[in-house]
Amino acid sequence: MQIHRRYAVVIVVAALFAWLVQSEPLRAFAADEIPTGVPRVCDADAGQLPQTVLIDRTVLPRISVMLKHSPTFREQCRRVATTQRLYVRVRVNGFIVGERFRARTRILRFLSGVIIAEVELRTPWAPEEWIAHEFEHVLEQIERVPLVELADKSGSVWRTADDMFESERAIRAGRTVAEEVRRNRRSHPDVFVE
Repeated sequence: MQIHRRYAVVIVVAALFAWLVQSEPLRAFAADEIPTGVPRVCDADAGQLPQTVLIDRTVLPRISVMLKHSPTFREQCRRVATTQRLYVRVRVNGFIVGERFRARTRILRFLSGVIIAEVELRTPWAPEEWIAHEFEHVLEQIERVPLVELADKSGSVWRTADDMFESERAIRAGRTVAEEVRRNRRSHPDVFVE
């Protein structure tokens, strides 16, 4: 029974990785075959994210604007880029429309050390605040911020559902990036295309 469970975990990890990276047709990977040498470049000046971050093409133009005009978002991306075995996917999910949140992130951690963060946005319109907010949640996970303990002790983290948390830190990061983008929109209106 234990052997079957291990194989199932390897297959799930392989399928998620192949789906996330989409660099080649879906195929199974053994746990020791998961590529870890993926270039981790975050060239903010060129508007490029690390290859370990996949962005839904409907929000990709907004991400380019965020990289160009938000120092806070560039720093978030640099931190994501330097984290080994972290893969992030940002996509629009219209099925969360009825929910009370505009975005959410699911974090999957594997025994191999691989972390997969799936960021889902309710809509592709004006996503700057929500993307930065969710990236900050990813950074909290990378830093292993003890959300459960903080939710019980401090007012800076709280539960929004059984297995979901909110933090002042993520709210602040999202608002900061949105303001940096807005400020640059006023300064350089010709750069922003809807």
